[in-house]
Amino acid sequence: MSVKEILEEYPNLSKEDIKAALEYAAKVVSGEEVVPLVEKA
Repeated sequence: MSVKEILEEYPNLSKEDIKAALEYAAKVVSGEEVVPLVEKA
């Protein structure tokens, strides 16, 4: 979903709101470890 699409769906948001949310999400998951659920064959 693009920023344009998000703004169309949520007109009360601004581009800065979306940028802040993405920066926060990136910071939150940056310390997480990804563990595969299945072994590779």
